[in-house]
Amino acid sequence: QLGSSNFGSSTFPLFASAELRSNAAMLVATTTTVDPCVTSTISTYDLGLHIGGVFIVLAGSLLGVMSTLLGLHCPRLRLPLLAVSVGKAAGTGIILCCAMIHMLEPAAASFASSCMPSAFNEDYPAFAYLFALLAVLCMYMLEYVLGTLHVHHSEPSPEKVVTETEQSLLMRILAASATELGMSVHSVIIGLTTGLASDGEFRVLVAALFFHQLFEGMGLGSRLATKSVGFGTDLALALFFSTTAPAGMAAGAVLLAQGGVNTNGQTFLLWQGICDSIAAGLLLYIGFSMLQGDFNKDLALFGNVGKVALFSGLWLGVGALAVIGVYL
Repeated sequence: QLGSSNFGSSTFPLFASAELRSNAAMLVATTTTVDPCVTSTISTYDLGLHIGGVFIVLAGSLLGVMSTLLGLHCPRLRLPLLAVSVGKAAGTGIILCCAMIHMLEPAAASFASSCMPSAFNEDYPAFAYLFALLAVLCMYMLEYVLGTLHVHHSEPSPEKVVTETEQSLLMRILAASATELGMSVHSVIIGLTTGLASDGEFRVLVAALFFHQLFEGMGLGSRLATKSVGFGTDLALALFFSTTAPAGMAAGAVLLAQGGVNTNGQTFLLWQGICDSIAAGLLLYIGFSMLQGDFNKDLALFGNVGKVALFSGLWLGVGALAVIGVYL
């Protein structure tokens, strides 16, 4: 007779069968399983450490985006043409890698989470890629419509010729704004997630986020430099981007102080999936446009050594963000 011994205690009969012991162990494990979709409690949270991390990430963002803008607008800081072109190539690689690894992959993971309804993972597991594709198509349509409207309003008569500068102004503004939107939305999300981390995780994440924002800032700066609409506008866009990740981190700290936010909840995962996938689509469109446009034009300016330098810059940009993708 086995009696009424506790399955999890050391008094469980030694002569019980192996199958019964296995079932007992599974029963104990089942009764102590924690629901992964419920907000977890953070035992160690140093507010001073998190406030310091906000300024560290802010510095990384400013350093990255301003390093390329100042080289464009300040003659004394202007670099040689090859160095500028290599920096633009690296920025192209950064934008493409950011879209694929830092945005589209997390978006797909959000939709595929077991905490999401089956409609988003089992019934139709391609929502992330659908939203990204829609963003690409909408971006292309918007560029076409703006270009057509501009030509229409600028040509009251067949004799009037629209200059390339006039026609491309809206395109430059749209390209700069789309890049800014894609990177800023992503930075807010990743900053919020970092701000909600415990002290041990936060130290690793803030170091990775510093370089993440540094390289993303370089990518954005190279895009703004290519599609510049004036120093004042470029500076405003650069400063806005620089504050997005720190703002997300600060929001995370505030939310945690007020009881926390469930990053595994359906609402958070849904918004993260939608925002990241749309941002990925925008940056994929911008990145491949830069690759087909500016990168090819720069290749034609240099000989074999210059071409090798440009391709090296492109791959280094991709590699830098790919390595950071291990942590963020």
